[in-house]
Amino acid sequence: MASLKQQLQQHSNALLLISALIVVKFIVMPTVQWQDDTLVSNALLEKRLNKSAFAIDKKTQMQQSLAQSTNQLKKIQQLTFDHQATNRFQLNQQKYFEKLFEEFQIEITQLVWQAAIPRNQWLLTQYEVKLRIKGALVNLQKLQAALESQPQWFASNSFNYRLEKLRKNNLGKVTGRMSITMYMQQESK
Repeated sequence: MASLKQQLQQHSNALLLISALIVVKFIVMPTVQWQDDTLVSNALLEKRLNKSAFAIDKKTQMQQSLAQSTNQLKKIQQLTFDHQATNRFQLNQQKYFEKLFEEFQIEITQLVWQAAIPRNQWLLTQYEVKLRIKGALVNLQKLQAALESQPQWFASNSFNYRLEKLRKNNLGKVTGRMSITMYMQQESK
């Protein structure tokens, strides 16, 4: 027993150091780790809380933005054609153009549909028709005004006219080409 006491006294510094390391390893380090985890968790919860508070504060502003976007979407939809089969749409529009041009005494000498272009970002399909025409220039102006006054949007995006027989009292004749673009809503999925 005396020898054990002697050895303990001899190695007391080493035993103290081992005891201190054991306390640090099994008591202090877990406590510090727990505190760090708690701080990180609290920071994440605070961040979530701030985001929630921001969303609640901005709720009325977001609702107003949604209402404005909805109104703009409705206005855009009024400018486009409702979805229908491509060939039916093109036939209906061709009949409409023939009737309208005839009403303004403009002769369509050629009518050619271009390939439809899907505009997926707007949920629309773009259609373009190329026309060769001839008639009186004054009637062409009336025709273009009639196209602009339609509830759906007809964009006359390119044209090339040749004017003939211009006089002081007469605007003369016109022959040429024009392209008209229109948009149809894509099928709802």
